[in-house]
Parts: sequence; C-alpha cells; structure tokens
Amino acid sequence: MTTLLIFMFETGDSYCQYWNELVVVYEPYDPRKIETKARIYVDDNPESCYDEAVEYVMNDAGVRWKWIGRKIPECDRLDIILV
Repeated sequence: MTTLLIFMFETGDSYCQYWNELVVVYEPYDPRKIETKARIYVDDNPESCYDEAVEYVMNDAGVRWKWIGRKIPECDRLDIILV
C-alpha cells in the first residue's frame, strides 16, 4: 500500500501561511505518531528547514519513503499532517 503524505507546516507568514512537503510512504505507519514527532522536531529546532524536519521524522519512523518530484505517483491513500 502506498500513501501520499503531505506535511503542511504553518509558517507564521501572512503572505504564505503554509509550506508543503510531499513524500510517498510504501508501508503502513501511524500518522498520529508522525505528526507528534514532526511537531516536537519543529518546536525543538526552530531554525531548521522544513525538509530537514520531514527527513528526520520519516527516517525515525523506520518506514520506506521517498521525496516526491514533479510527478505525483498513483497512491492508495492520502494523509495530511498539519505541523
């Protein structure tokens, strides 16, 4: 089962309120656990880039995943993580 996972980071900028990072996950995972880890990472590392947060959280989750390029592959499921 593949999942398109969209991380929506609140930027605090009125011009661009959210920054999205898209990944594909190739195995089951717990979205609540991912969301919690992402929030903790961003709170603890306010100067980090959003892609660093995603990479850390996904690697820490121990699941197979990859970044999305220009073409979004067909997926079985869609999850959105609001950070």
